[in-house]
Amino acid sequence: MFVQQPNSNVDQTLFLKWINKHRDGGPTAYGERREYHLFNEEERVHFFTKILCNPTYGDFGKISAGQVKCFHNFFKVINRSIGVIESSQKKILVKDFAKLHGLDTLRHIAVESENDRSREDSMNLLVDLHLKFDSQITPPEVQAKIWQDFIDHCMSELESPKDNVVSNNITLLSKFLDRYEGKKTQKTEMKQQYNQF
Repeated sequence: MFVQQPNSNVDQTLFLKWINKHRDGGPTAYGERREYHLFNEEERVHFFTKILCNPTYGDFGKISAGQVKCFHNFFKVINRSIGVIESSQKKILVKDFAKLHGLDTLRHIAVESENDRSREDSMNLLVDLHLKFDSQITPPEVQAKIWQDFIDHCMSELESPKDNVVSNNITLLSKFLDRYEGKKTQKTEMKQQYNQF
């Protein structure tokens, strides 16, 4: 109720801040950080998959900045807890792209959101997820297939009847290509893979 149909924006903002809270429990014996969350694992998965990723609960174009921040937080927590990403405040490393939860929802937010900041942050996270692989786990040919699928999907969206979806897909593809080959190159292997396309 507070996420999709709040009585006021203040109610929604306070609720989303409250459920996003977690406490750092310090390092574990294995050097990882321990976090304490308001919800247990099962409740977090339910909230993420059944509410935040469910398009019937809201319009991704009208999604608030608070909802997007909450979605990003839960996206990282859920995918980190199942071992498909490693993440810290600003960095992310994808270990198993095929098992990412919420990727379709993230893509919808990135190209449909009317909120500039939400759209920009979602595009950046989406591009990171397509470029920052654990190269010891994800072989170059799998990375190349993921990149090609990403490009193909963006290109297919250029036929959308919605002008904002078209222009946002162009922006998304541009960000991806800039980071892939130019402005923020991730690895030299990426340039070698690019030459094979």
